Amino acid sequence: MNPYNQDDFELDLSMLLDPTELSRSLTRNWRLQQEDRPISLRTSISGALNKQPALWVGGMAKVLGIDERTKKQRVVEIARALTDPFSLSHIVERLPTLVRRIVKTVLDRGGWVPYASLLRTFGDDHSDGWDWEQEPPQSPIGQARLHGLLVVGTTDLNGELCKVAVIPRELREALEKILALEEAVDLDSAVSGTDLAQVLADVDDYYAEESAQLLVSARHVHGYLTRLAAENPGAVAQAWSDIELLLWYFDEISDDLERLDHLADYQISELANEFLDDMIAEYVDLASRQHLLHTLAGLYAYLSDQGIVRAATAIRVKAAVHELTQPKHKLSLIPRPDPLGGEPVFQVEEGRQLITYTFNDLWLMLAALAQHSGNLIELQHAATGVPDGAVKRKRIEWLLKHDLTPLKEYVMFLPDAAYAVASDWFYNQTFNRGNAWLPNDETS
Repeated sequence: MNPYNQDDFELDLSMLLDPTELSRSLTRNWRLQQEDRPISLRTSISGALNKQPALWVGGMAKVLGIDERTKKQRVVEIARALTDPFSLSHIVERLPTLVRRIVKTVLDRGGWVPYASLLRTFGDDHSDGWDWEQEPPQSPIGQARLHGLLVVGTTDLNGELCKVAVIPRELREALEKILALEEAVDLDSAVSGTDLAQVLADVDDYYAEESAQLLVSARHVHGYLTRLAAENPGAVAQAWSDIELLLWYFDEISDDLERLDHLADYQISELANEFLDDMIAEYVDLASRQHLLHTLAGLYAYLSDQGIVRAATAIRVKAAVHELTQPKHKLSLIPRPDPLGGEPVFQVEEGRQLITYTFNDLWLMLAALAQHSGNLIELQHAATGVPDGAVKRKRIEWLLKHDLTPLKEYVMFLPDAAYAVASDWFYNQTFNRGNAWLPNDETS
């Protein structure tokens, strides 16, 4: 049955005028449909091969030197070649180093990984075509698939469909032994310099294109990755991928993170949980979240050595990462503390000034809306006799000097319970300028 369904995508005029582009679009669509087919995370070799297109199985047979003509016969012989220890060792030995690193990465994460994670670390496979017999895949990931060591499909993870790359279960133990022997002779040493140079070039390209002011300089990213390469050459590419996510996260929380020393424990928790869940389209597995956190701790340790962050900060970040990654099957959580009052809610430009509204301001506005129909002057009169009444009146006076429209618009989206909390604060609690969202040693 032809896997192409005309309803699945539209052909634009450029495709019709360019036969090459039309063919490329058709085959790309076929491949994506194939990769959307369900797969078990414990798939067998035969089970996986039987679901592959005949052209893919034919390409695998060709690269493995199998002469059988039918798909059924080829599946049997491919499975036999991959499960024979001597044959499998010979297949792995002939693979480029980067392809072997891909296999080892998947093995290290339990035999499967989200496909998007693999693409971010080892490069995309968009140039690989459909007819593996005539045009075998050339990308490193495609080479691993062509040799039968990796299969791509879709599975259900926590109620969401996720595209994954899986090593068939019968191959995992044998591959681990083969690659462990190669590690003994330093699998990565021959290419570490090249790998590091490429990653550092990627870092430079990233910073050249980035217009925002980043908290971590390119020079310090270079230094950290260079030191990491000396200790573990194979970890550099993934570390840079993690650092890209960290820079993105730091930019997202820039209103609350003026300095690297200000990174709070709860923000580290939110990085590995809410941020990844909200900002990354693909499912992010536990191992990837843990790796990201360990990269954060390693980066802070390096920045501490360079005098960029305080030693106490690096120690605190390491402790938070340890706390989050302690459970075996999930990350723990470090909740955001309840606000004291001085925590910033948002900032607005007013003329040449940047005005910062805090929770104290938010609570005053909510109390005014709840008790006095939004009239801050009446609330100011009502402050007589409440705890810290003089301080609250002075802050109301400050609010009245500014445009309150942004604050009024903000509170419109808050639940009714927020009004009760604010009223209780106004009439029964003191005015606190503290900021519970800063690390303990930064609270002011």
